[in-house]
Amino acid sequence: MPTIWSEQELEILKQIYPITQNRKTVLDTLPNKQWTSIRHKAGELKLKKDKLGIWSLTELEVLKNNWTEKTKPELLALLSDKDWSSIRHKAFELKLRKHKLRVRYWHTYWGCPDIHLTDRQIGYFAGIIDGEGHVRIVRSKQKGGDYYAPLIGITNTDKSLIDKCMNIFKSGRFYHKERRSPKHKPTFVYVIASVKGVKQILTQIIDELTVKKHRAELVLEFIKVKESKTGYGVDQREIKLYNMMTEQNVRGNGEHPHM
Repeated sequence: MPTIWSEQELEILKQIYPITQNRKTVLDTLPNKQWTSIRHKAGELKLKKDKLGIWSLTELEVLKNNWTEKTKPELLALLSDKDWSSIRHKAFELKLRKHKLRVRYWHTYWGCPDIHLTDRQIGYFAGIIDGEGHVRIVRSKQKGGDYYAPLIGITNTDKSLIDKCMNIFKSGRFYHKERRSPKHKPTFVYVIASVKGVKQILTQIIDELTVKKHRAELVLEFIKVKESKTGYGVDQREIKLYNMMTEQNVRGNGEHPHM
């Protein structure tokens, strides 16, 4: 007669069988089951032993609770007995997912206050955009279809620079970019993606730009199109300008590839 398994027993089996090599430990955890029944049920559920090392229940909880938000160096520190291959494999096996760092684009003209730069600030930020920044048109997926927006971004390892941008522009978003190696410094990305904000900044600094001047001109032309169209939906001129910008990215022009 087949052994009856409760839902609780099945859940315990799913958790401990792949990570436990000691038969006695499994039997102690499921005292009402014989080893033959356990082996049979494990085969029926297609449970396999973890080939990348034994994971304790505590380690599994640490991984589940931290995989989403923690960086690679932080996870390696929390799970010091595991290498990165084992951690990634186990996260995939558990169907854990990272929250991708996405910029929330501001679609309205009112997403940014008035910006008035001094002559000194104009020269300063033009230099920053030419050297550390990116000026572009981005496409994001919306329920009603694609949405195109202008964007100015600055990438730097100096948090004080990002703070300075936030204090002067009084708008935008910034986030931490995940480090590829523990030896690398933390990287910060600052973004303004409101039509009003991008227009104000580029209009004031464009004459001082060198490397990114042509791109700034394309973005300002894109903004004119958005301001002139009536109704909702995407104007074909927006798509044309976006494609022109994308072609520049493919050819390469010193812009940062991320974002």
